[in-house]
Amino acid sequence: WRELLNSDAAIYGGSNHGNLGGVLAEDVAKLPLKVFQEDGRNILPAKDHPLYDKLHRKPNDLSSSFEFRETLVMHVALTGNGFAFINRGTGGKILELINVEPGAVTIMRADILGEPPRYLVRGRNGGSLEFPAESILHIKGPSLDGIEGLAAVKLAREAIAPDCLPPKRRQGAGNQIGARWEIGPANVVIERRL
Repeated sequence: WRELLNSDAAIYGGSNHGNLGGVLAEDVAKLPLKVFQEDGRNILPAKDHPLYDKLHRKPNDLSSSFEFRETLVMHVALTGNGFAFINRGTGGKILELINVEPGAVTIMRADILGEPPRYLVRGRNGGSLEFPAESILHIKGPSLDGIEGLAAVKLAREAIAPDCLPPKRRQGAGNQIGARWEIGPANVVIERRL
């Protein structure tokens, strides 16, 4: 199980023990997502808003709202960044939102402080396209610079199970005196005092 927690398969849900972001992603995706508008003192669903149906029901022809949001949250939890392409039609109308694999995106920081980043997206055919910030929905996890999210699961992995770290990185990672780490029920790492 040490290899399991240190492998990319564990991080990206390649096993039952390793689906660390799946529960969070599924639970967030279960929540209804609606666009609201203020009407005086009332807050009402904005069913006429152009994004209402895209966010609440069907963001694109390939996925439901649940699947779209589950994927986006999973990407944020596991890589620190979730991306979706905002496909616009005539007049800037949003036609669809399409998930983009985080590994296919390079965030290009602007040369001028305060300018939004641009995004280089690599396709499966090897080609790439550059997009301005207004064409990419970018949901970040915790961030040191406000531009790129940190992979929270990878950061927490050292706090969750220091014994799973390679020996060089184990020093100073948690209290190792009289402790043993194991995978328990429900994919929880349990510390047992000896």
